[in-house]
Amino acid sequence: MNYLGNQRYLSHLMSLRRDPENAAPLHEALNEKRWRRVLRARGQRPIWMSISYLLNAAARLQPYQGRTPRIEDSVDILGGTFKSPAAIYDARLQCDLQHSSNSQSIYTTDEESNRHMDFYYLFNNGKMRYFGSPISLENRQQIILNLYKDFTTSGVAPHLVTFYGQRNLKKSDGAAQFDAETEKVIKDLIKQRPVPQDHYLLMEVNYANAGINATGLATNLKTPTFSEPLLVRGFYAPLAYSSINNLRIEGEDLMTLGEMPFSALCRSTYGYSFEDGDDRIFLLETPIFLPAGMSLVMDFKNSLFGNYYSTEFDAGNTLLTVLAETM
Repeated sequence: MNYLGNQRYLSHLMSLRRDPENAAPLHEALNEKRWRRVLRARGQRPIWMSISYLLNAAARLQPYQGRTPRIEDSVDILGGTFKSPAAIYDARLQCDLQHSSNSQSIYTTDEESNRHMDFYYLFNNGKMRYFGSPISLENRQQIILNLYKDFTTSGVAPHLVTFYGQRNLKKSDGAAQFDAETEKVIKDLIKQRPVPQDHYLLMEVNYANAGINATGLATNLKTPTFSEPLLVRGFYAPLAYSSINNLRIEGEDLMTLGEMPFSALCRSTYGYSFEDGDDRIFLLETPIFLPAGMSLVMDFKNSLFGNYYSTEFDAGNTLLTVLAETM
């Protein structure tokens, strides 16, 4: 069991009880790690970059090529996921993946076989799949993803591929730095508690009616504010078909570039499970530093592919749960 990633805090409390005479140095060592974690969260942001494809029903020899958006900062891509209507799954779909600085695919195959990577092996439908090693993108570099569909299907096949990674802010960026007063406040908050305290920020997502896309929008939604700075660690909502867009901290750059399936933020459709390997809450590799009194802002759309598959949409009201913790 991974205790939502908090095994280290449980271990710390157990150590205190076993060795109370060593409490001061144990606290000091953990507090230094907590402070370093806050610094890392301040200097990095999670980022999701999406590529949208519409594959024709007819077979095609040429690949469908997509590129991730260009951004000014360096990004380390950790993994990816995709979403497509359930009715169009076909295991014959293939792909190759390139770095914009190198035209060679990262996958080596037998040229005579004319085969590429199996798309459904590289990307999991509705669940993040991590790469063996991060793909590093420097200033304005891109990932190029080619899809190969050399077979005929009964209809068009929309696919939305989302890459997840970490955006590294420059030290000159004000959003990556703490002033002396804020640093003192945070260090004092860390000292006040033996371990961080969980907080769940609840935000209602209200689709006004059961329509698709144009009428199934919920825009400019904001999480509740909190009197202290928080580290946002994960998200959960029972949404099967929705997209989340324009995710950001108030006044900062977007963390989602392109339309993103909500499944890229949440590993499962319904219910909580804290069993190791089956968390419904998607835990971020690096948490989001949310300043005191600030909100996360985002837009929702209730259907990714409603224009093609009219039965795939979310309706009504639901709660988005944002898992956060204090300093």
